[in-house]
Amino acid sequence: MAKKNLFYALFLNSLSRMTFQQFNSLMLVSDGNLENIFHFSKKDLLAISHMNPYLLENILKAKKEPQSLEWIEKEMEIIQKEKINLISYWEDAYPRLLKEISDPPPLLYVKGQLPKTKLCVGVVGARKASAYGLEVTEILCQELASYDVTIVSGLALGVDGKAHEATLKAKGSTVAILGNGISHIYPKEHASLYQRIAEEGALISEFPMTMKAFPQHFPRRNRILSGLCQGVIVIEASIKSGSLITARCALDQGRDVFAVPGNIHSRSSEGTHFLIQQGAKLVAKASDVLEELDPQFIPKSLTPEPQSCHSISQDEEKLLYCLKDDSTSFEELLFKSSVSSEKLSELLLACELKGFIQKTNHHTYKKGALCPNL
Repeated sequence: MAKKNLFYALFLNSLSRMTFQQFNSLMLVSDGNLENIFHFSKKDLLAISHMNPYLLENILKAKKEPQSLEWIEKEMEIIQKEKINLISYWEDAYPRLLKEISDPPPLLYVKGQLPKTKLCVGVVGARKASAYGLEVTEILCQELASYDVTIVSGLALGVDGKAHEATLKAKGSTVAILGNGISHIYPKEHASLYQRIAEEGALISEFPMTMKAFPQHFPRRNRILSGLCQGVIVIEASIKSGSLITARCALDQGRDVFAVPGNIHSRSSEGTHFLIQQGAKLVAKASDVLEELDPQFIPKSLTPEPQSCHSISQDEEKLLYCLKDDSTSFEELLFKSSVSSEKLSELLLACELKGFIQKTNHHTYKKGALCPNL
């Protein structure tokens, strides 16, 4: 996009209630040169499709008070200094999947490199994730990264941050979708992770560079997150969480939704269990996702990995000691392990995800292919 055209595109993009349909109408009537809009009369502006009083008022104000646009020059300087790639909807570089949604962002600020992998999968979940939720996130993201899948998340605390960290640790591709401008790091706790993603993956935002994070930004951020992906995995979420908003965005966009089951006594499992009841596919391992998204998916052979590939906790080690050589029922494990049924359910699912144990068709458990020699 030419510099002069970019100037006016940045102004229009900064209007909080600007819709894609309005932006597209302005692009069409100006023949792609947005500066022309600012030479239209009020009568001509009113004749534009999707024009409304809010948009009209802001354009007329910018015409009357050009000094009100001085901030845009500074914005363009920051974009250049921070090496931001600004991509408009009308360019070939704009992500193909994102173009398919009903309200794509007209402009994307990108720091880093957009993913080139065949599949992109969103991973979202609770900010106050449990140890189980974080462990599941790490295992799933590292497995998906090993199949060259880009992990897309929102850089929030909890599941989002762990998804990015695990993917980078596995030398995979990850993208963070921000609810603020790229120059404003949020949350502060993820400052170093932010830098790593910018260097090894990509940060994406639709907001002006220095825009702070506001609550109303995150639902809009969520539709970009799901729009970039073929499917979204939800790991721990309450019924009224932002993760379920992302899941609804994904469903509205025709994307697949996956959910990881959790503790039936935990509020952070209510959202994921609700999604499963509504038809989301239950996920226990990466292949559950890949089999759904990629018809040509071929699982890697299960060869024993070094024990260091998956850490084992003391509680998991005690549980594995309780397993017989053939198979063991839940009730028998409950008696032998001396833990609560709630704790045992968490341990069994964690060990199943790691490949330490395998659930049989008779609802019993036996040692898995990756069970360590104790």
